[in-house]
Amino acid sequence: MGRGMTSPNGLREENEKTGRSSTHHTGKGHAPMLPIYAQALLVAGIRYNVPSLAHACQDHLARIITPETCADLLFLADKYRALELRDAALEFAVANAREVTALEAWTQLVTERPNIAVDFSVRLANRR
Repeated sequence: MGRGMTSPNGLREENEKTGRSSTHHTGKGHAPMLPIYAQALLVAGIRYNVPSLAHACQDHLARIITPETCADLLFLADKYRALELRDAALEFAVANAREVTALEAWTQLVTERPNIAVDFSVRLANRR
């Protein structure tokens, strides 16, 4: 895998050693292991220009967003320009604003990616 990426098996082995779950940016253990395969495949689909793989992974990840995974998925989507996933995660964040924004992962996300905070605020303001 590319720089900064670890194979799903490597992540599982590291998690067994540390007792922690994996996330892409917070390192706080909020995202469960199950989506890690879809996340890794999404990055591969984008990097190697396999649109059908990238789309399938974005669709899968969008269907399993939770308040605990929303910030991590938004970070991933923003970093790799996965626009379908980014849009779905932002919509989820707006629909579940109280739960999502109360988490430490959200605070870290908007600090690292202020453009997401702006997009979130605009969507929240335009919500009817």
